[in-house]
Amino acid sequence: VFGTLHTSTAASTVDRVIDQFPADRQDQIRMMLSVSLKGVIAQTAMQTGAKLGMCSLNDDLIRLVKERVIDPVEAYQKCVEKSDLESRLRVAGFSLP
Repeated sequence: VFGTLHTSTAASTVDRVIDQFPADRQDQIRMMLSVSLKGVIAQTAMQTGAKLGMCSLNDDLIRLVKERVIDPVEAYQKCVEKSDLESRLRVAGFSLP
C-alpha cells in the first residue's frame, strides 16, 4: 500500500500518510503510526531471529498445542493472527470445531 504513495523514501512515505490528516490530529496520528511500525519491526526481528531462540505468539501457541499443554481452541482464542494459526494448526494435524 505504501508503494502507491509515489514517494522515494520511507520517511517521505510516513510524512505523506500523516499529511492526509487535519493538522490538529497529526501529532496523535504520528504517535499511533510509530507504535504500529515498532510492532511490525519487532515481529519481523522475532521471525528472523528464530535460530537465536526468538518466537512469535503463534509459534509458541503451536508449540503448546503440539505438547498438549493447551488445546487448539484455547490457542485460537488467544492468538491475534487467526488465519495464520488456523492454517498452521491444520498442517500440524489439528482441527478447530
